[in-house]
Amino acid sequence: MRESTLRLITYGSGIFVLVFVIIHLIVLSVGGLAINVSYNVVINELRNTAYSTVLVMLLLATLIHSGLGVRRALTDSGMSKRSIGIIIGIVTVIFLGIFALGILTVIG
Repeated sequence: MRESTLRLITYGSGIFVLVFVIIHLIVLSVGGLAINVSYNVVINELRNTAYSTVLVMLLLATLIHSGLGVRRALTDSGMSKRSIGIIIGIVTVIFLGIFALGILTVIG
């Protein structure tokens, strides 16, 4: 992929993260944090399909944004392309595991 396309994806995912975090915090702000972090409230909120979808999208956008940031940092460090590819491969596997865990958490 071209560097300009990756940069555009980075900016776009950063904007999505911002929007999804705002939605998440607005949902949490109703009733106060102490009430909203109780187990029963969390379980009830996760049953809401729209809210669960936003949480999964937030996780995905965060992983994409951070993955591209790691890639950029590695590229700027002057490492060889082979080393960067190996590290990005490892990070991708870890991120896919985190994403799968996030989906499993939301769908229960």
